Amino acid sequence: MVLLLLTSAACGRSPEAAPAPPAPAASLLAVSCEPSALVRSSSGWVVGDNEDEDGLYRFDDAMALQDRPPLATRIEDVEAIAVDGEGLIVVGSHGVTRSGKVKPERHRVLLADGRVFALALDGFVEREAVNVEGAAVLGGELVLGLRAPLAASHAQLLVVDRGAAAGTILRTVAVDLGGAGVRELAPFRGGLLVVSGPAADRQEPFGLWWLSALDAAPVRLSGSLPSSTEGAWPVNDTTLRVVIDGDGEPGACREAGRWLDVSFAVAPAPVVP
Repeated sequence: MVLLLLTSAACGRSPEAAPAPPAPAASLLAVSCEPSALVRSSSGWVVGDNEDEDGLYRFDDAMALQDRPPLATRIEDVEAIAVDGEGLIVVGSHGVTRSGKVKPERHRVLLADGRVFALALDGFVEREAVNVEGAAVLGGELVLGLRAPLAASHAQLLVVDRGAAAGTILRTVAVDLGGAGVRELAPFRGGLLVVSGPAADRQEPFGLWWLSALDAAPVRLSGSLPSSTEGAWPVNDTTLRVVIDGDGEPGACREAGRWLDVSFAVAPAPVVP
């Protein structure tokens, strides 16, 4: 198994001998107050905002806004985007509002071909606590990651049918992320990078994990990501781009979202504790 390490841990050298890492690139996303998902598609960097029900945001490599592609159907509380060939899959949280209200617009998955469905969650997870926050296509399968609920302190991944029985949960996979939930999924080297964070809103460190396959044991990567990391995608084999939640609501932006590049390195062999 290939082990990924953030460059804050310099392999084979003491911290005193390690050179200081370069300052990371970072900037505000003034047009997006609450960025909630990030992918790199053939047309550029695409950001979903959980306060924008009608469209996405597309940026160039320098994260300058290019346009705002509309969604074919409204999705409230966009929390995950997956790349599917040349198209995108956009996923609502499938959760309730803060007041406990069920809104159909949150219970939508929009496929690249324009089909829309809701997840059939009954019998698989506790519906009233559901919060989908990660999505990826792995080996042709649509995989969704749940921020909540946890199952015996394990995060849950859902493999979802998107064919004739679209929305059916084909199976669930329990992943030990140290008591945290999934905040983002991104395909990488035939497996998945997983961003973890608290299932409830708390200012706690976010983590980065590696799954070499869906059923593989997760490997915790050294270091941590900024709190409120909501989206992540590998720029290349050594750089991870993330978007960080700000503070906004419809018609108001109290604090803009941000983006940040975090470096990581590939170790030649697993590190044994």
